[in-house]
Amino acid sequence: MESNSLNYFRRLGQNIYAPASALGGPVVTLRISGAEINSLKKIIGDFPPAGTFSLRAILDPQTGDLIDRALVLYFKAPHSFTGEDVLEIQMHGVQSLVDRVCLSLKKIGIALALPGEFSFRSVKNDRQSLIEAEGLQQAFAVDGIDAKIASKLLGLSSEVEIRLNDLISDSTKLLQKARARIEAGIDFSEAEEEQAAEIASATTFVGSAHSSLSRLLSTHENFSRSGAEIRVAIVGSPNVGKSTLFNLLCGVDRALVSPIAGTTRDVIDVRVKSPSGLTYRFFDTAGIHEEFSDSVEQQGIARGLDWASRADFVIQVAKKGHGSSFSSLLNRDIDFQIWSFSEDKKIAEKTNDLFLDLLRDAKEAPSLVFGLLDRLHKERLKAQSSESLILSATSDRQILLIKKSMEEMSLALECLAGARPLELSGDHLMKSEEYLQAVLGNGLSDEYVGEIFSQFCLGK
Repeated sequence: MESNSLNYFRRLGQNIYAPASALGGPVVTLRISGAEINSLKKIIGDFPPAGTFSLRAILDPQTGDLIDRALVLYFKAPHSFTGEDVLEIQMHGVQSLVDRVCLSLKKIGIALALPGEFSFRSVKNDRQSLIEAEGLQQAFAVDGIDAKIASKLLGLSSEVEIRLNDLISDSTKLLQKARARIEAGIDFSEAEEEQAAEIASATTFVGSAHSSLSRLLSTHENFSRSGAEIRVAIVGSPNVGKSTLFNLLCGVDRALVSPIAGTTRDVIDVRVKSPSGLTYRFFDTAGIHEEFSDSVEQQGIARGLDWASRADFVIQVAKKGHGSSFSSLLNRDIDFQIWSFSEDKKIAEKTNDLFLDLLRDAKEAPSLVFGLLDRLHKERLKAQSSESLILSATSDRQILLIKKSMEEMSLALECLAGARPLELSGDHLMKSEEYLQAVLGNGLSDEYVGEIFSQFCLGK
């Protein structure tokens, strides 16, 4: 079977269509693009003036029957997303009507677009670069992102390419300098001091490149994870109500609850969608204390501490006036605390404190906790600098290539440290440079480029 990746190139200029909005709503947008889309006049009649909306009747091309009345918007090449003539049809979202219009498009020779085919044509027609296309696709894939952050990312799409180019260029120059030092060191094989100096310089250059790319990977991981799911660990001493809070947030009795201290011995987790649409992954952990009964409980406490240290947020449950914060043990701050019970309900209602016994009795209890978590999450996203956001909008493909490049750097460093033959270090650095050039889209085969866009959404 022929690979779809080759079809992207062979279909260039041919007329394609795809839904540009989610199906099932009151209005559905169909996007048609191609070098010659005059065949559409069989369905909608004459095109409206470029850049303007106009109401048109959509007709069956064979019977002439009316299918729907829709708003039509025409973009004249090259002033469109793809750089080709583009027509957008905004029609009623009734599924049977949408299906009939799509069938009519096929009847006049307009093919359903491949995933990412619109973006592919945009890149091939110089409307945007490969890095810009991947950066936007990556940013749009982050669920629950704050509106202001989303707007900023849209405005930074071109800067993604500039900053990533600078980062890759700087790293490549460091590797080239290192290779020059290695070659000089090999030439000084009989002069130990001179060779040691050259190897030391090469090690410094490779180490700097590796550290720079490591920071990018860390930034990308934090940004991507914050959109996919927000990890929240619930910690505290034994028998303070951690599992009760966990069940309350889950909406079901997921964890066992009993008056016996140490009931929870392992980490229990569950994913929950908040009323705002954000996905949280809650972790109920074993009670933290020093007088554990056996090695199993000790391992459970250790696992809980490990998950809590890596969580996005930590909630500590404690009895009012008892116990201290576990922030020093976790080597991180506790984001907020929930008290086990309130001795005076009236006083509690006048404070900003959250009490578990009152939350359990209140119907809006989960909303109160989710609201607090949502606010903390948005504040954390807003605190990211533009530089951080730019480097976060790096595609999974680029990240994979950067990791491969760093693996080659690590092998080169082993050679420089004497663990492997010095002569192999130059080969590893050359391979590392090749991976970095592929990040920027240089030297990619047609099939590889097609595979990149095949990961995009249909209609994008």
